[in-house]
Amino acid sequence: MVVDAEKRRSAWEAATEQVRRDRVEVDARRAEAADLLAQSRDAERRNHFAEAITKSMRRKP
Repeated sequence: MVVDAEKRRSAWEAATEQVRRDRVEVDARRAEAADLLAQSRDAERRNHFAEAITKSMRRKP
């Protein structure tokens, strides 16, 4: 029974360590995705601004 408990504890510790290692990778991917989203939103704002300028210039005689 003690051996079984040791095996389960060891397996649990290994799984916990794997989750910790995976967490670092997940956090890095999440940060990268947030950065890409911010860049995309910034590009979209610039595009809308450029379109508005182009529209207003077409209206002027």
